[in-house]
Amino acid sequence: MREAIDHLPNAVILTLQLTLPFLVWVLLRSVVGTAVRATSIAKRMDAAGIKRPTRRAIWGSISALIVASYWDDVWATLGHDIVDESWPGQALRAAKILALTSLVVALWDTGADRLEAVLEHSERRTVRVVMEFTQRLGRFLLWGLGLLTVAYVLGYNVQGLIAGLGVGGVALALAAKDSVENLFGALTIVLDRPFDIGDWVKIGDVDGTVETISLRSTRIRTFEDSVVTMPNSTFIKANVENLGIRRERRVRVVVPFRDVDPAKLRRFSEGLRTKLGQHEEIDVEKVRVTLQALGIDGSGVLVQCYLNVPGIAREDELRQEILLEILEAAEQCDLQVLVR
Repeated sequence: MREAIDHLPNAVILTLQLTLPFLVWVLLRSVVGTAVRATSIAKRMDAAGIKRPTRRAIWGSISALIVASYWDDVWATLGHDIVDESWPGQALRAAKILALTSLVVALWDTGADRLEAVLEHSERRTVRVVMEFTQRLGRFLLWGLGLLTVAYVLGYNVQGLIAGLGVGGVALALAAKDSVENLFGALTIVLDRPFDIGDWVKIGDVDGTVETISLRSTRIRTFEDSVVTMPNSTFIKANVENLGIRRERRVRVVVPFRDVDPAKLRRFSEGLRTKLGQHEEIDVEKVRVTLQALGIDGSGVLVQCYLNVPGIAREDELRQEILLEILEAAEQCDLQVLVR
């Protein structure tokens, strides 16, 4: 076989050197993927929350590592020495390191996917932002370590590269100032928890429900059904009003009457106070119906109560019921409401 190889043109040998490892890797990756799908491994990984791209990365990395690990023997049978400093030997060692790095990164993503699946129904949904940041940081560090190892194996000055990366990192940080601010804004959201996904918030002129929180931005669905994307750096200095975590929701109305008859006003106040106290979703202890103002146009009665309701939909419904009860109580007491 060696004699047959020796008689091949150099171009053919070079083509084999470049394409044969890739073809073997593709074949092995296909075989491994088919074998996994034919067994219960894929179903178990689905149940564990491991995503399909992560599974593909695992099988691809294992296949590449197997090909690179056993290629020494293949090239030895072809009469080549890949232990020397020739480019095939260096390429093989670099391929082994990159395949191993890819496998470690895939396993890192596997753990992140599993933890994300566990935290999917957690009340602290903003923890996903920390998970996303930690996952990306881990990938960056692992690939950086792998590439530095490849550079060392290939004979490059690793210390010089690290020093260059340090200077370049400072320059990159200065150039990516907005991205760094957005990252710290995301961490502020996670640590301080000014709001969570699903909360109704007011931030400046933006009023709506928080839909997603990522490392760069937060998306808010307004009540006009539009989506506002706000950079996370906004939340470092902005005043955030979270209406979604209110313990109670206040209803405050000053009802203007044309009348100033004390008996009618007293009867209206007592009757409305009793009627509001019959609602299970209204805090009876905080119901106030009191005369607040007298003037040339008539009188003004303050109606104030606090609602224990789960969301804005029920709040609007109960607010309407209260306003209608105010009008009914005024009609029963023969009080004329001023409409301006």
